[in-house]
Amino acid sequence: MAMDTVVVEILSKKCCPILYYGVDCCYITGAQIKSMDFVLNGSFRKIFNTRSSDIVRECMSMFQFSSATACIAGRKCNFLRRLMSSDNLACQLCHNYASADYLYWSHVMDDLI
Repeated sequence: MAMDTVVVEILSKKCCPILYYGVDCCYITGAQIKSMDFVLNGSFRKIFNTRSSDIVRECMSMFQFSSATACIAGRKCNFLRRLMSSDNLACQLCHNYASADYLYWSHVMDDLI
């Protein structure tokens, strides 16, 4: 179990930041998000040597590991909130788009909770 903990920690600290890099500010489709969820679930399946999605969900919960959907939604909400509150002229020009996108992603976050 100690080795599993180390591998999950490496996945969390090294792999996920690379997986999520730039997703805050880019358009991302539902299929791309599902692909990222598939990668995380597959990683947990290999780490814990299981095929059961219930066990994968439980392991992710035990290690306080968010799904890709939840992580991306949170990152996008934070980015859009900062973008909308910025005094920068370029950011102000994107305000309408950002507020509509923020509403969408905040609803995604609410659905996950």
